[in-house]
Amino acid sequence: MPYMSRAQQGLFHSPNSPVSKEEVAKWDKESKGEKNLPEYVKAKKKDPPGNGKKFGASALAHAFRQQPKESASGEGVAE
Repeated sequence: MPYMSRAQQGLFHSPNSPVSKEEVAKWDKESKGEKNLPEYVKAKKKDPPGNGKKFGASALAHAFRQQPKESASGEGVAE
């Protein structure tokens, strides 16, 4: 997998690298010829809550809202 940024490349080449030297060599080989790496990669934005879901919280609350209970006479009883 090629490096995403120069910061990542620097981390992997540092003395306290999170990966082994063999793994760093593999990344270097796969990144050979990569030019114009950005200094940093911006973090992806998180989706707002409810985005991409079929039902939002209000839709679920509406769908599962309890109906008034019926009494023996068939009329709704307010609780």
